[in-house]
Amino acid sequence: ETRDKAADADLEAFLSSLSPGEQTTTSDPTTATSTTTPAHHDRMLPDGTLNIHPSALYPRTMSCRQAFDSAFYCQSLGGKFNDIYRFGSLQSCSEHWGAFWFCMRTKSLPKAEKEAQIADYYAKREERRKREFGSSEAVWDVREKPVVRAFGRD
Repeated sequence: ETRDKAADADLEAFLSSLSPGEQTTTSDPTTATSTTTPAHHDRMLPDGTLNIHPSALYPRTMSCRQAFDSAFYCQSLGGKFNDIYRFGSLQSCSEHWGAFWFCMRTKSLPKAEKEAQIADYYAKREERRKREFGSSEAVWDVREKPVVRAFGRD
């Protein structure tokens, strides 16, 4: 019976932590500090505006599990069926496996170095894709400064 009560108490604590209403205080100091840290602090300029320069838009994190799942699905029967349906031929999975092995190589690096290498990886991948497949930038210019009051009334 005490085990059920403990499970009910844990469930109640979990559900109350999900509710947007009143916040309960926790004894764990790491959860309190981690919720106040902004997720994309490096995207904000000193004047408080959002940095939309293309170099700031590349991801700085990479999930090895997600990269593996993507590569594994590409190799699977369902992935090959999608290739034939969408493209009319089988597609190579080397880019997916390359992303997975890159992620595994950078997994043990210090945070700052890992973030820089991941952003560089995505920048090089985008450049390679632009060379191979073309880009809408042949027609449109990339905006580097945000539009101020885009939907405001004059």
